[in-house]
Amino acid sequence: MLNDAAADSERARYALRSLLSTLGLPFEFIPNLDEAIATLTDRQAHLVIGEADPARIACLARKTAVVVVPGPNLPMGIGGERSIPDPRQIRVLEEPIGAGYLVRVAGDLIGSTFALIARTEEYAVSTRDEHDRFRWIDSGMEPAELAARPLVSEYAQLLLTCLKEACVQAGVPLVRKEFWPLGRPMAGCLTHDVDVVRRGRLPRGIAIRDVKGALSAAARGRLGRAAAQVTSIARTAARDQDPYWTFDRISAIETRHGYRSTYYFMTGNHHPEDVSYDLGRPPMAGLLQLLKSSRDEIGLHGSYSSYKDPELLKSMKEKLERHFGLPVFGHRNHYLRFRVPESWNAQEAGGFSYDATLGFHDREGFRGSHAFPFHPYDLAGDRTLDLLEIPLAVMDVTLFKYRHLQFNKALEAVSNVLDQTRSVHGLVTLLWHNHTFFDHEYPGSGKLYEATLDWLAEGDAYVATAQEIDSWWRAREAVKLAPLDESSNGWRMECPREIAGLVLRVGLPNPRSSLRVRGQVPLSVRRDGTDYLLEFGLLAAGFSLVVEYTE
Repeated sequence: MLNDAAADSERARYALRSLLSTLGLPFEFIPNLDEAIATLTDRQAHLVIGEADPARIACLARKTAVVVVPGPNLPMGIGGERSIPDPRQIRVLEEPIGAGYLVRVAGDLIGSTFALIARTEEYAVSTRDEHDRFRWIDSGMEPAELAARPLVSEYAQLLLTCLKEACVQAGVPLVRKEFWPLGRPMAGCLTHDVDVVRRGRLPRGIAIRDVKGALSAAARGRLGRAAAQVTSIARTAARDQDPYWTFDRISAIETRHGYRSTYYFMTGNHHPEDVSYDLGRPPMAGLLQLLKSSRDEIGLHGSYSSYKDPELLKSMKEKLERHFGLPVFGHRNHYLRFRVPESWNAQEAGGFSYDATLGFHDREGFRGSHAFPFHPYDLAGDRTLDLLEIPLAVMDVTLFKYRHLQFNKALEAVSNVLDQTRSVHGLVTLLWHNHTFFDHEYPGSGKLYEATLDWLAEGDAYVATAQEIDSWWRAREAVKLAPLDESSNGWRMECPREIAGLVLRVGLPNPRSSLRVRGQVPLSVRRDGTDYLLEFGLLAAGFSLVVEYTE
């Protein structure tokens, strides 16, 4: 529930909705404590946002589970810097009251969540690089120890820990949707931006710059360097195809684990920084059909100049759909060019379901500090977008070009992001360009990609294309869980959209309680401590069922 000024704040509601939706918890907003007390039931937990009269809080907490979070410090306008609390240092105070239980959180989870995922600092900081990119070095995530930590996801986990503890101590049941299909512990999204497919204009990927470099070195008497460059040219020429045409290698790495990925293609040369390949001619037309047959996803890689232009994005999307023969759902900006909120608004207006751009070009980690998909917030218009952001976590050229890391250091950096993501059961989105699989220019890049996919497979991650992540997350969001009436214990579940692999986690503090499902028998029911895990197969759109429990 929201109390005091927070009740009238759409920004507070957005932040709270983002946290609870991430956790898969059913919820409803109640504007004040008096209404909550008047409709009090001992079978529901209450989350109170904002300071309230201690006597009324105690009245509420006497019969049920209550978690109190301070009223949010929210920006009244656009932008502004703020101090972001470390979730590991936030104090939590617990207190039994009568038959209920009260937990107080001494940290502004709501205001900090809003500031981070709405990207308020990017409205206030005018510094950009030469490509109009917001840099990690200019962000509040600049301290190295914060770079890879998804703080918003950690706030969500802290909130869940508090709710679970209050419910267990007060004997209140708690139901939520697990994060990923079949209850997988985390998720991975594999993506590739296709910037260049030919290394040079000469046959077999030999570039004019290679020949000029060798001749220049020889003319200056640097015979050793000239010989090395000639050897490099010979090695390149010995290949059967251009060294940047690495799609067979990418496919082999991914299919070894049964994975598919998303490829983002451009559709024309609208700016000198854009690419020059033609999707309607060989070999690109054949590549599109090959990816289509292997059920990889095709998305749009926007022009260098389209990141704030909805009309250009829309026309490029339509052109790509004509070439591919299937709808295009997602987009990523070239060079990771991005402006909040203009880029989000342009993508939504351009007809995209999701964006996959939000990430730092100069540092691995989470630019929105959240390791889950989320709906962006437009501060200028004070509205939540329907567009879904699938945040970028790791990009190959971040490691090997911008940070100039050697393989072992790059592996260490990626492992840190993977560990942080797994700790919150989140999503790690990878971006590996096809040309960085050319080992001679990017030594260790392909090997690092293989090692990362091995890690995901060993950790039983749910690995999917960006469109599959988008579809799953939206279907999960749409699943409704509502308590039954006073005469019954349990919940009604409704699925407005088709969903496969949904898992419900039902916490029943009473060890003597049992569950019954009416409507469809789950694929499996298993115990995890005091929780029941209900795993379902494919549920059709419009499906509903009832989960009941006995006390």
